[in-house]
Amino acid sequence: MKIAIIGTGNVAKNLGKALSKKHEVVFGSRNPEMAKVDINAKVTNIEDAAAQGDIIILAIPYKASDEILQKIKDKARNKVVIDVMNALDENFEWAKGFNESVAEEVAKKLENTKVVKAFNTVFAENMSKGKIGREKLTLLVAGDDEE
Repeated sequence: MKIAIIGTGNVAKNLGKALSKKHEVVFGSRNPEMAKVDINAKVTNIEDAAAQGDIIILAIPYKASDEILQKIKDKARNKVVIDVMNALDENFEWAKGFNESVAEEVAKKLENTKVVKAFNTVFAENMSKGKIGREKLTLLVAGDDEE
């Protein structure tokens, strides 16, 4: 499977490292020529990465989500989009109200997609290993489509 990871920060890189063991990974970045990833994966612009991915992972800062969701809107149709975001600002403080989750926001902005919330409860440095010490991590996953 080809997985598009939108973002090139710590979360994106660690997810890419883990997923590249069994899947082809492509990263999408606002500045692909400056982005550095630690694995043998292509880095391209956001729109191209989203178009290439069978699945799209949003590993981006919440404050950048409106801009990025607009860019991938057409490319994400009929795909699974995994939202990894937490609604935090640059000071790691809560950045939105409490009436709707970030995944619900994403689903409204990306019509005709299957939005899944996952990975946002795992620290980036643990994502590439899937465990802390000898203990396997528990991953919480939420979505409204059984498939």
